[in-house]
Amino acid sequence: MTQTNGEGIGFFGSIIVDRILGINGWPRESTLGLIETREATGTGGSAWNDAVNIRAIDPSVPLHVCGVVGDDAMGKYALDHLGARGIDTSCVEVTTEADTSYSIVSNSRATGLRTHLHAKGACSLFDLRHIEAFPRRVAIAHLGYLMLLDALEQGEGDGLRARAALELLGDKAGKVAVDIVSLDGSPERFGTIVGPCLPLIDYLVINEFEAGAITGTEIRRADGTLDGDACRAAASRLRECGVRDTVIIHFPEGALGEGSDGAEFCPSFEVPREEIDCVVGAGDAFASAVLYGFYTGKPLRDCLLLGNANARHNIKSSSCTDGVVPLSVLEETIRREPLRRAVM
Repeated sequence: MTQTNGEGIGFFGSIIVDRILGINGWPRESTLGLIETREATGTGGSAWNDAVNIRAIDPSVPLHVCGVVGDDAMGKYALDHLGARGIDTSCVEVTTEADTSYSIVSNSRATGLRTHLHAKGACSLFDLRHIEAFPRRVAIAHLGYLMLLDALEQGEGDGLRARAALELLGDKAGKVAVDIVSLDGSPERFGTIVGPCLPLIDYLVINEFEAGAITGTEIRRADGTLDGDACRAAASRLRECGVRDTVIIHFPEGALGEGSDGAEFCPSFEVPREEIDCVVGAGDAFASAVLYGFYTGKPLRDCLLLGNANARHNIKSSSCTDGVVPLSVLEETIRREPLRRAVM
């Protein structure tokens, strides 16, 4: 186990119900697109997805969720789903002030990509008092998603409430991990919200869009291919800006990690196109398995392999967590399945 004081992992922040639609392709504005599947209901938000993923990987890890849901059917669904898996929800507030947060997830059969329309709802109320009330010390405290937790966006610079939240988490955990969200349309917010938080983060696990937005780096070329040098530069820049332990940037082609002992790149696994159902939740699947690797003291490359393997199984299902598998299956995948060609 990782050399930190505390037991288990605490997940703080986003609890979101996903309403998943399979579409034939994303339509242009003022035109009509077709929904080709029945609507499915699934887990969403890092505090929910990551906890469920790790419960499947290793049932022995104590897991705790801290967040806010509405006093409605969606909130009950979230609490029942977590409780049925033995995940502690005693620090989840049920509020009448807002509906449970939800996303309409449109999964394009044409491209394999997903687009979210999100209603912030009760997650907007998650604030410092919820973290202050968390009664135990954990090995890792994970906060997600920055950019969607409105109450923590108040203030600026050293006075940003998200910074105060991370300071509180640092008092309750050996290590602090953060995930953010690929929010479009306001690139300056990445710098003003995430930038001041970097010196209070031990593990930053994000995708290439988010890494580029924070650092102002173009990580993909005009033709859509990954620029490996730019990706490495972004990871180094994030550590220079204060991330205390490890930066991990993940993308469909693989994942890059950079820590005090150097950098590691690990390609993702080859997945036949016909096996891909939906990529929604792949990022959380990756992040949760990486966190499990850190929690159990694995070296960086092994953490990346676990993350890639968990994402590989996730995309075979239609929701964020229907593809969950135990550690033995992930290890078998790592032993037997081929990796993609390295892009860096």
